[in-house]
Amino acid sequence: MFIGTINQDMRSVLSEMAEQWKDQEVYIGCSGNFTVERLLCQEGVTNLHSNDVSLYSCVVGGYLADSPVNVGIKDEEFAWLRAYMQPGIPLIATLLIFSAMSGFIGRTEPYFVRSLQAYKNDYPKIHEQSVAKITKAIEEVRIKTMFPGDVIEFFRNAPADSVVVSFPPTYKGGYEKLYKQIDRVFEWQPPDYKMFDEDSFTELLGLMTQKKTWVVSRDHEVPELDGYLQAIVQTSMRSKPVYIYSNQKNKKLSMPTIKTEQVKIPRLHTGITGNIKLVKLSQGQFDSLRAQYLGKNIVPGSASYRFGLVDDSRLFGVLAFNRPSFDIMPSLMYMISDFAVAPSEYKRLSKLVVAIALSKEIQSLLQQSTGKRVSNIITTAFTEKQASMKYRGLFDIHNRKEDLINYHAYAGKWSIKEAFEWWTNKHAKA
Repeated sequence: MFIGTINQDMRSVLSEMAEQWKDQEVYIGCSGNFTVERLLCQEGVTNLHSNDVSLYSCVVGGYLADSPVNVGIKDEEFAWLRAYMQPGIPLIATLLIFSAMSGFIGRTEPYFVRSLQAYKNDYPKIHEQSVAKITKAIEEVRIKTMFPGDVIEFFRNAPADSVVVSFPPTYKGGYEKLYKQIDRVFEWQPPDYKMFDEDSFTELLGLMTQKKTWVVSRDHEVPELDGYLQAIVQTSMRSKPVYIYSNQKNKKLSMPTIKTEQVKIPRLHTGITGNIKLVKLSQGQFDSLRAQYLGKNIVPGSASYRFGLVDDSRLFGVLAFNRPSFDIMPSLMYMISDFAVAPSEYKRLSKLVVAIALSKEIQSLLQQSTGKRVSNIITTAFTEKQASMKYRGLFDIHNRKEDLINYHAYAGKWSIKEAFEWWTNKHAKA
């Protein structure tokens, strides 16, 4: 629900450490979404002092410390938001929803225009629901002070006998890129601070290690802290490991594991007939097939909805989907994986797999599984080329980034039979 967070395993490590902090003053640098504060309050730690520089975090911190921040609208295109900016949780909800909307602002492509309009049409309901969720999430959380400003200054002024905790930005300009649209639309008095980089981390570390107890994290190893490594946390094969350093002894290791499951369906290598059916796969079966048919450089990830494509009882392809982690459009589904079995006499068998991903049958199964309407599918191709040939003619390019292309298509384009006929006429003999 909140922008940015620390994962569950990191929370567990911090929770164990917090047992010794209940009567101490705790200073949290780079509070972000106040996950640390919420966790510490649950553990009975009440002497909390927070810090951050973004509008969102300063508004949340101001509310929790009973020192509200004045916020206005400077872009009149969004003057309609003023009705939802009462101090406290209503304002927090407005900033939170806007962060989800911001990816659509200024885009002229039909998909983005429709998505932004959907937010506007449903805004009263979305805002009401967000207020209720935020209220529940932070109703037991309170902090003593909120310092809107540079984390270096914050820790410099922290008492020597205090506990200092920080999970700072892991790349230069992280805050600035995330909140660019928010600062363009909303008017407030931002604090002065220095953009955080590796030199800042060195200075931060020097200040933190002078305090009684310190905890800090990084997404890479810090050689000078080798003797203070307390935990390595990696929640999935796709995520980077996080290294937690502290002078409070609490060594932990949390790493992801993959459990595969045998798939007894015969494979199709030749003689496809078009008598195609869909079968649901377990996560273990999906992981087994992915390990067999995808490159070793493709990092595994979990999928909520997994389907095998079977022609006359022979498996020829796999599709897997997730709800996007960013809640930008209720009818959106992310295709995390699509691949064909090998070897095969059909050079473009993967094209058939992608075509079936847009079928009415897949759309229906996804809607049954999620209980929600599915009208849009997005996916990502990791390639240095200008386009991925298997998506060409089926998906439209959303945008390009370094070494990847994001694609979009509308679900329910045709039936599986129609998709097979299209592939047979254009690609079966290629």
